[in-house]
Order: sequence, then structure tokens, then C-alpha cells
Amino acid sequence: MTSANYLGGILVLILGLIVLTGKAAFLIAGYNTMSPEEQARWDIKKISRFLGWILILGSLVLLIGGCSFNWTCPPMR
Repeated sequence: MTSANYLGGILVLILGLIVLTGKAAFLIAGYNTMSPEEQARWDIKKISRFLGWILILGSLVLLIGGCSFNWTCPPMR
């Protein structure tokens, strides 16, 4: 279980860093399906930065959860 937390946390952290830089705006749901006029109304840099920080926060929750599980639960035998 903890290895899944670590792997998921690292993958979400990497994805969050990529989105935070603004290089993955195509991953934001619905943005690509908007017309160019609708896309012009949205500040994609602010949205990317917000989503990037949310993903980084989620990855920290996964990583801290994996660590706390290791510290509080005895190993199974």
C-alpha cells in the first residue's frame, strides 16, 4: 500500500510541476474543446498555476500518508 502511495505521489508531483510551468495546458479539462474566442477569455497561465499547486498539494498528501502508514502500522507477518 505504501509503495502505491509513493509511486502515485511522485507521479502526481511530476505532473504538477509540468502543469505549474504552463507547458501542459492541454491537460486542463475542457480547454481544448473551447473555441479560440472562449479560450481568449480565460487566463490559462493562472489556471495552470492553480492546478499545478493543487496537484503538488495532492502529491504531498499521498507522500505524507505513505510515510505515516509506515510509522504507525506494524509490518504484517
